Amino acid sequence: MPRETHLSWDYENFNDEGLKPFKTVLGRSKVRVIDIDGTNKPTRSGGVQTKRAVLSLSDGQSLMLQVTVHGAIFQVRLNNQVIPVREKEDISSIAKELAKKIRANRGKFREKTEKQAQKIASGTPSAPRKTSQSTKKQLATVSADNTAIMGRLATIQAEFDAIDKEKAEAQARLNAEKTVLAETQEENTSLAKQIKQLEAA
Repeated sequence: MPRETHLSWDYENFNDEGLKPFKTVLGRSKVRVIDIDGTNKPTRSGGVQTKRAVLSLSDGQSLMLQVTVHGAIFQVRLNNQVIPVREKEDISSIAKELAKKIRANRGKFREKTEKQAQKIASGTPSAPRKTSQSTKKQLATVSADNTAIMGRLATIQAEFDAIDKEKAEAQARLNAEKTVLAETQEENTSLAKQIKQLEAA
């Protein structure tokens, strides 16, 4: 039996394989997906059968997509926050719309992540636990969260460093081209004067 698709979404393979076209358009819109977590198992939400997948992005953000069996978007979450989607059927338009929102949220997300990391690093005291065992569990959880956050910060910093490097290289090339242009213009002016002198003679 041939695999059935619904609109632009591959509902039968709502995972890394089926979401490749969506991932590709996001990449072209300057949003790089580093991992897609999709079990491809249908669940019921509000009496509607749906499938969901979570996309981990290179800037540390996450995007959750949830669609119905008919291919309609049921819900989209950016960093666990529900966001509206105007486009409904065309996968390219949906990806471009979401990419724009993801890029616009980068500054806010980075600021929030840095604050969380600083709070953890400062050792902000929390309410005492009843038992030493629960305290150990809390410490393990905080340590794991800290590691994850610091990893995300490192990734984000690497992205910004790469952008700064590309900007510096582009500026250097532009300056070099300006120098060549100025030299060429000066040479042309000199040649023009020489031609006029020869013509006058």
